[in-house]
Formats: sequence, C-alpha cells, structure tokens
Amino acid sequence: MKARIDEANKPKTKNAALEQSKIELERLKEQKKKILEQHKEVERNCQAVQAKDPEYKAIVQKANDEYTQMYQQVAYKEQELARMREAYQQQLAYQDRTEELQQRKLGLEKLQRDFADAKRKRDKTAKEADKLRKEIEKVMNEREKMQQQIDVYKNNQLKFQSEEDALNSEIAYIQENTNVLQLALEKLAEGASDEEKNEIVDELFDVDRAAFEVETAQNAVNKAQQDIEAQEALLKEKENQLETRKVQNKKYLDEIKSYEKQKKSLNMKIGVIQDFFAKKDVKVRQELAKEKELRSAIESEYATIKDRQTFLNNELEAYKKTRANLLKRHEIASRERTQSINKVEREAHETWLKWRETDRKGKDLERETKSLQDQLARKAELKTGLEREIHEIHVRQERKAAKRHQEIMEMRARQERDRMLHRMRGPEGDEARRTGRVQNGPRSRGPAPLVQRPALSHAQRQQQLLYHDSPQLSPIHGNASLQQPRPSLQPKQIAPPQFAPQMPMAPQMQGHPHFPQPSGYPPNSYPQYIAPQPPVMTQNSNAPPAQSSPRQENGHSQHNERNYMA
Repeated sequence: MKARIDEANKPKTKNAALEQSKIELERLKEQKKKILEQHKEVERNCQAVQAKDPEYKAIVQKANDEYTQMYQQVAYKEQELARMREAYQQQLAYQDRTEELQQRKLGLEKLQRDFADAKRKRDKTAKEADKLRKEIEKVMNEREKMQQQIDVYKNNQLKFQSEEDALNSEIAYIQENTNVLQLALEKLAEGASDEEKNEIVDELFDVDRAAFEVETAQNAVNKAQQDIEAQEALLKEKENQLETRKVQNKKYLDEIKSYEKQKKSLNMKIGVIQDFFAKKDVKVRQELAKEKELRSAIESEYATIKDRQTFLNNELEAYKKTRANLLKRHEIASRERTQSINKVEREAHETWLKWRETDRKGKDLERETKSLQDQLARKAELKTGLEREIHEIHVRQERKAAKRHQEIMEMRARQERDRMLHRMRGPEGDEARRTGRVQNGPRSRGPAPLVQRPALSHAQRQQQLLYHDSPQLSPIHGNASLQQPRPSLQPKQIAPPQFAPQMPMAPQMQGHPHFPQPSGYPPNSYPQYIAPQPPVMTQNSNAPPAQSSPRQENGHSQHNERNYMA
C-alpha cells in the first residue's frame, strides 16, 4: 500500500511506468541494432559458408525468417508503447487528488514513527524485564543452592553434636577411671607394701592401654572441635551472602514493578494509537479503492507488456542459441574438412613414401636382375665353351675308341685268318700258309660276326640320350630334329660346377676325374660317368641280336659293316 501511495504521489512531470517504458524502448532499439549487426555478420558468414557448402542455405533462410518475425514483434511492441502513452495521458487527469493524499501520507508517516518509537520502547522494556527476571531466577536458584548447603551444614552440625556427646561420655568415663586411679594412688601412697601395690594396680587397669585410649580420645576431641569451628565460620559466611542476595532481590523486584507500570502505560498508548491507525486505515482504504481500480488497469497493461518483453527476450535468446549452433556447426564442419584434408595429405604423403620405397626397391631389383642377367650371360658363354671342350673331348675319345676298335677288328681278322690257314689241308693249305693268303673260293663264309656292347640300365640309357640330344653337339653325334630335351629328363646345366656348385651337372661328367662331385650333395646323388665300352664279337649264330645303342635308336649308327672284316 505504501508503494502504491508513493507512486501516486510522485510529481506530475514524471511517471515510473512511462520512464520504464521509455527505457525499455531504448533497450529494445539497442537490441534491434545489435540484432541487425549480428544479422549482417551472420549474412556475411553465411555467404562465405554458402560459397563452400550449399547445405547452409536453408539455415540462413531460417535465420532470416526468425529475424523478420522478431522485427514484427518489435513493431508490435512500439504500438503497445503508444497505447501506454495514451493511458498515461488519461492518468494525468487524476493526479490532482494526490496533494491531499500527500498530506495524509505525512500525518500517517508521523503516526507510524510514533508507533514505531513506542513499540521500540516497549520491546526495550520487555527485554530489560526479561533480563531482570532471568537474574531473579538465577538468584533464586543460588538461594536454593545455599539453602541446600545450609541444610547440609546443619546435618553435619547435628552429626558433629552427636559425636561430641559421644566424646563427652567417653571423657566422663575416662574421668571416672581417673578418679579410681586417684584413689589407687592415694592407697599406694599410704605406705603399703610392694605386693599390695602390684595387686592394686593389677586390679584396677592396664596402664599402657589406658594412656593410649586417653591420648586417642583427646586427639578426636581436638579434631572435632576444629571441624565445628570451620563449619560455623562457613555457615556465618553463607548467611551473610544470603542477606546480601535478599537485598539485591528486593531491589530487582522494585525495578520490575516500575517496568511493569511503564509497560502498562505503553500498552495503553499503543492501544490508542492502534485505534487511531485503524480508523485512518479505513479511510485510506476507502480513498485508495478508486486508485486501485485505475492502477489495476495500468498494471495489467504493464504486465502484458512485461510478458511481451519476456517473449521477445526468449525469442532473442532462441535466435542467439540458433546462431551459436550455426557457428558451432560451421566450426565443426571446418575442423572436419581440415582434418579430412590433413588426413588425405598425410595418406598422400605416406603413399608417396611407399611409392618411393617401392621405386627404390624396383630399381634395386632391376640392378640385381641386370647383374644376374650379366652373370647368367657370362656363365652361359662359359657353359658353351665348356660344352664345346667337352664335345671335343668326347669326339677325341670316340675317335680313339673307333681306332682301337678297328685295330682290334684287324687283329681278330688276322687271328681268324691264321686259324683258317692252320685249318686248311692239302696243297692249298700249304700254299696259303706259304704265301700268307687265303684264296677266295666259293665256300660259305657263315654269318657275319656280331658286335655286342654290354647291357645298360635305364638310367644309363637316359644319360646317353641326354648327352646325344644336347643342342651344342655337332651333327655327327646329334640329330638336328631332336634339339629340345625330353620332359622326363633332368634340367640342363647352366654353368660348370666351379661357378655354380649348387646347380646340376652334366650327367655324363659325374665321376669324371676333371669334374669332381660338388660339395653339399650326398654321394652317388648324380649319375656316374660311363666310359666307352669295347664291342664284343661272337661267332654264335644262335646268339640274340645285338642291343641297339642310343645312337642307333636315333638313326646314327657309329659302326657299320665296313668296320668289320670277313
């Protein structure tokens, strides 16, 4: 109510709602300006992003729509502000009544101040009364404690009195014993004999025990007397303190009574002031009822404006969040593009490194291949030379074997002729033996002698076939139509064993004295060298036909009938 009265009593040239509306309008204009700047910045960013990524067009369009909507809301806000100005102009007609309300307000404020002062005094008096009441309660508690102590001291005094009576009775008993002793001493002093004295003493008492009891009783009496004196002194001190507390309690009770009287008077004043304020409040309420109706309309419009402002602020915050999300998405997209570009560049660099490594390895392989090809060419040339030498050696061996075979045939022919000469009879035999010639007559010569080589195994025949099928041999010992090796045969030697010890040797060179077996291979792993065998001649017509040699199978018979003599 006071706030409403203050608002109604403000000067005519000013109005809080209008000033607040003006400030709000200025703030909205500044926000509008900032929004325009942000919109321009967003448009620039969106144009830059749009050139790179077409998918931002829809987002930019959405932001433009939101900006248009907010612009329309600001226009609506300005219209509402115009309506508020009209309402304010109507309100100025009712401000003439505020002067009377101002005077009443001053009187009411004075009464409120008086009431507040009286209330403060009453509270202060009540606090002091509570403080005194607490002190009185504290004193009463101390008084009760002291009374309890006095009761304890009285009980102790009674106890000590009973003990004193007991001690007095003991003292009387001791006094009686002392009188008896005195009589005994008088009897002893009369001059009795020693035996009588001893009998008297023994009859009366034990002297040592009596002396000890007397001393003990005297000490107990002295101690009890001291305790009684101390308790009496303490009791007197407590009684003095009790009297002092009684005086203080009386003083405090007087003060409490005076404060209670002041409290009653203040309560009466407060009641009068409350009645006065109640009447004034009724009048003020009646006078402010009409103001309340007018202000309720203004407040409702102001609340509507406030709600609109809140709505606009929420929309603005939503737009800011949308813009922040767009910027965040743009940053994320830029970062992802940068990462993808870096990844592609890194993969390209790795691919280039792999290509360079592969190219280097390829060049190394080319160099190695070229080196191996050069070595292979050199070894092939060396192989050709070696095969040529081997061929020449074989040719010489074959020629030697053929010459030896011819010599053997001639020797056998001479032996046969000598046998024939030896077998001949008659004059023809004599003539023949004399001249050394055999006459050629019409007699039957019989079957031609057969030359039979020793039987060869299948592996040896395959070795001879490999040798005769070599393309490096001359046409004398080879067939031009059989230049390719057979599939079942072993691969050819591409180099002599001293240059390639792990490669296969020529089959016919295994076991040759000039070509030892290479190291690292088990013995007898290569075919053995077969030396040429001399032919065997026989005259047995029932003998089986001679086994054909590999050269005869290939159509190249080394020996024919011209090598035999009849």
